[in-house]
Amino acid sequence: MITIYDKKTTKGNFNNNGLSILDECLKAEITEEINGEYSLYIEYPANSKKANFLLEFNIIKADGQLFRIYKIEREQESIRKIKVWARHIFYDLAFYFIEAVNLLNANMKEALEGTIPPEAQVVFDITGPEKNIYPVKIRNVNGLEAIFKLIEIYGGELKRDNFNTEIVEKLGETKDITVRYGKNIKGLRAIIDTNEFATRIYPIGENNLVLPERYVEADSSIANILPYPITKKVEFSSCKDQEQLRNLAQEYIKKVSNPFINISVDFLELIKTKDYKEYSNLFNLNLGDIVKVKHEKLGIYSELRVIKRVKDLLRPINTKIELGN
Repeated sequence: MITIYDKKTTKGNFNNNGLSILDECLKAEITEEINGEYSLYIEYPANSKKANFLLEFNIIKADGQLFRIYKIEREQESIRKIKVWARHIFYDLAFYFIEAVNLLNANMKEALEGTIPPEAQVVFDITGPEKNIYPVKIRNVNGLEAIFKLIEIYGGELKRDNFNTEIVEKLGETKDITVRYGKNIKGLRAIIDTNEFATRIYPIGENNLVLPERYVEADSSIANILPYPITKKVEFSSCKDQEQLRNLAQEYIKKVSNPFINISVDFLELIKTKDYKEYSNLFNLNLGDIVKVKHEKLGIYSELRVIKRVKDLLRPINTKIELGN
């Protein structure tokens, strides 16, 4: 059910039908990305009396989540309709301004408590891990910008649920699902980008520090099918000792020895093919979930996460997901 509420409706007052139930939607979909967009898009008949409630700043409840309208467009076609764009209520944090914050040492939970204005903390419940101690200096930002700056400092991913926001180390869970590709399948679009790919790196630290063994090799299946290693110089300018340099290089080679892979799954197109049964279990994946991916022709075996999900609220089979690394 999709309902709409007056712009002044406050936390704890959304357990009713509000101004109206929006039961004539022509289109309604929610887009959510890891640490990115979380939005609602609706198309509605302009001649409906309920369309009068579709006003800027009013709040729409859809799929159990609250979204505040920020843009409206009226379109004259054979069917007159209104297009509505709304952001998750989490983005209301942008309405609160922060002049300056200076914390000498704080974990993320403490940094959130010391950064987000008290009046915003009355409305929003925001929590984070109680580990990793860093200094925090933030000036002249809004509450939304402050949260993303703290994520830059501490890491983590946003788990947004109406007025509750939790910053976790990693969203999702590992699923026992393997996606096999390498042939053309309608509804499954794959991009493989080897621009940053390397199978061997030459790490350099501060003052031209190098390793005794000089190179760090990749433990990658794709390296075995290439005629020669792909070597790249990588600078770790703040690294002062060889052991740290080796550790950083080993972590780095794990990332670049697998090509960038992005797979888009369009379930409406996929359901029309004989391969749908093989991939139907992808439909139940949530944001952040991890699946195994195998490119049989190239010998690439990797793990991809659900990095984006576009959920169609009216026709669930229209839902689309993106897998990426």
